[in-house]
Amino acid sequence: MREIKFKARDIDLGEWKTFEDLGHIAVYTPFEIREQFEHWRQYTGLKDKNGVEIYGGDILCLGQSEPGVVTWCDWATGFAWVHPGIDPDDIDMSMDGVGTFEAKQLEVIGNIWEHPELLEEAKT
Repeated sequence: MREIKFKARDIDLGEWKTFEDLGHIAVYTPFEIREQFEHWRQYTGLKDKNGVEIYGGDILCLGQSEPGVVTWCDWATGFAWVHPGIDPDDIDMSMDGVGTFEAKQLEVIGNIWEHPELLEEAKT
């Protein structure tokens, strides 16, 4: 069973924070959480070849291949690694199907909020 973890970007500081960074989340009201943090991301339970945790919204690359985005896939009720321009509902493998061995060949090269240009380059 995978570890359930989340992180979000602190709007004021521009830094990614995990629940562990925040201490006890109950010290924040729901309004404060919504006003203080954006881009909530869930951990997939997998790590890349460098030991970096893979979260939803991460941009991954396999060697010289075209980068893809870790996206929630409703039909699989899990995460999928999707290339630009492809609908997640049109793919046939979720991150759950990737497994630890394959994930260790992938590399997190950015995320969709801080590095959107990585996906634009892949489209051209």
